[in-house]
Amino acid sequence: MRKRILVGLAASAPLVIRFVGNTGCDKSSRSSLVIKKEQRGDLRAIVFGDTTHKQMLPDARLEVIDGPATGQLATFDAASGIYRFDNLAAGFVRVRASASAFEPVEQEIAVGTEVPREVVLTRTVPLPGSTHQLSGMVPQPGSSTGHAFLIGVKVEILDGPLAGVFTFTDEGAGIYVLQSLPPGVMRVRASSEPMSETVSIEISALSTQLIFHIASQ
Repeated sequence: MRKRILVGLAASAPLVIRFVGNTGCDKSSRSSLVIKKEQRGDLRAIVFGDTTHKQMLPDARLEVIDGPATGQLATFDAASGIYRFDNLAAGFVRVRASASAFEPVEQEIAVGTEVPREVVLTRTVPLPGSTHQLSGMVPQPGSSTGHAFLIGVKVEILDGPLAGVFTFTDEGAGIYVLQSLPPGVMRVRASSEPMSETVSIEISALSTQLIFHIASQ
């Protein structure tokens, strides 16, 4: 028995193929085969290079780094400041964002969201006239959680033009801060008699964080 194939198409609707028998076949003999179209969408992101003042970066590079769209680059809309990937498969896509003078980052971003994803890069080359900051914390020796910090520890710079500069903790937060530092490598010592630790730290970003693990000498 021959069958006629009726194909119905509609915009943004699934493709439906119906097999309909010749005259004499009742409705119960009819069958349908539904082929679903792959869901696709766009991915949008805004790239910032400053978490405080929301400095937008118009010259960043965004690239898909996994899946079938690996290597696809985002286009930039100067009017809105949005980077956009078009026609990606639904789901999550891993994207690498990079820009000159900033540390690259990788993030998984959902395809098809209405609100653009914010991507924040950390500056590695300081702006002219900018200063750097070193902040540190000292866990109490033997602390099982690592959330108990010592206060009253002396943190000082041992060499270079700022040798001898030191700070004590902010007792409310347990954080030691050295400000107005030049970029470069310097030795820093944390001491609370009879315990101390000396480390070499590279100051390359505007804000560098350090954890001291001091012990008896």
